[in-house]
Amino acid sequence: MGAEFCSTTFTAKTSKQVKEKHDELVEQAQYDHGHSGYSGSFAESPGVTVLPAEFDSVENAEEYIDENAKKWENSLAVRIKGTDTWVIGGVFSS
Repeated sequence: MGAEFCSTTFTAKTSKQVKEKHDELVEQAQYDHGHSGYSGSFAESPGVTVLPAEFDSVENAEEYIDENAKKWENSLAVRIKGTDTWVIGGVFSS
């Protein structure tokens, strides 16, 4: 089985809001793709790890997440420096 990188960008002020956004993404992906697994989407994310890392751009944040997220593990969330913008993503089974 393969894996797909998936990410999204959103605004949040707190780690709690980041975790709530993750839960919304999972719920929507499960609705869109079902609960059978291997969708390559957030439906496969077991949780989220909010990292202290900050990045200069969304592209750099996505590159970091793509290189460091592991299939079957939590999504990763990082902030864009000086903003309330976050990038959350992971590598999901497909």
